[in-house]
Amino acid sequence: MKPVVTVLTIALVGMALVGGIYWWKTSTASQSELQIVEAKVERLYLLPKDETPALVSVVDASKLTSSYLKQYAKTGDKLLLYQNTSKVIIYRPSIDKIVDIGILELDAVKDTKN
Repeated sequence: MKPVVTVLTIALVGMALVGGIYWWKTSTASQSELQIVEAKVERLYLLPKDETPALVSVVDASKLTSSYLKQYAKTGDKLLLYQNTSKVIIYRPSIDKIVDIGILELDAVKDTKN
């Protein structure tokens, strides 16, 4: 019985370790992508310093629900969402330009994965 418990313990610790490493890598990658986009946008526009924005990548522009975002955002764009200042910055990496800066409508941000 003891060898089975030892093997199960090692397996659980291994799975926890792998899961932790995976979470850390994806978390770090997301943070560094945010820092890269912020640095590029900051060359073009003075960003709010009192908050960290949420970064959203537009994967499929046809699924956007906000009329404002439908008008300006395209697939591949990056959105910097500032909740405290109610600001959204649409950045297009393909041309290294800020497409538009608008008012953040929190009701317009929905999960479209379902």
